[in-house]
Amino acid sequence: MIINSLDLYSRIWIGQYDRIDDLGIYDNGNRWNMGAKSHVLFQRIRDLMIPSLAEYGDYTCCSLGIWSDKTDVKAINAYDIQQRLRYEVSWFRKPEGDISVFFDEPWIRGNIGAFSVFCEQTDGGINAILYLLFKHLTIIQTSLEVYRFLINRNIDTAFKYYTSDEEVLSLAEELTIIYKRYDYLSFPADRTFGKKKYTDLKNKIALLMEKIRKTIDEAVWVDFIRINIPPTNPFLPTGL
Repeated sequence: MIINSLDLYSRIWIGQYDRIDDLGIYDNGNRWNMGAKSHVLFQRIRDLMIPSLAEYGDYTCCSLGIWSDKTDVKAINAYDIQQRLRYEVSWFRKPEGDISVFFDEPWIRGNIGAFSVFCEQTDGGINAILYLLFKHLTIIQTSLEVYRFLINRNIDTAFKYYTSDEEVLSLAEELTIIYKRYDYLSFPADRTFGKKKYTDLKNKIALLMEKIRKTIDEAVWVDFIRINIPPTNPFLPTGL
């Protein structure tokens, strides 16, 4: 959940708005329809938010690089955390290694530094033990909040984490109205797939947010926050 939320949070910073639909909760029915209203609105937002990309065409085809000098450092910091988490968990799950980017040594480029992660096997799955700075925790909290608003189709509220530009937020309000009309994703073998996935994501986010809230409110810091990682990917449909 944390890796996915950090990933989406940083991708929106660099203009990859099509990744919002990769949540796989609702079906807009027109993702690849370049003339769809939602597509036009996202394109206008991208042109306003990242004017340097306006001449390069459609927002689904190009974006900033994560380490571009035009990329906000908040995106880079989120990607740094994501890199460290996925690297440690991937090597723990598959100690023989693999060729995917998940196994590449993290290249930390942000301004808050690295942190340590240690994994252990338990009866409930894998526990990842994170030794975090408060700044790391704040970024994780922010990414989860954005993720929560996006799965609830509140596009306008999510974009308030990225800009105060009135035109952009007005366009995002239009997107919220459009997205609220979409049905949950369904398949012949599982008509309630999207709704069940939404409920599962919402509950997982609530648990993580509560853990973070208590830590911040109580201002009591121990050496680590323990976060359970299920042994299987909860985001993939089964039996389809």
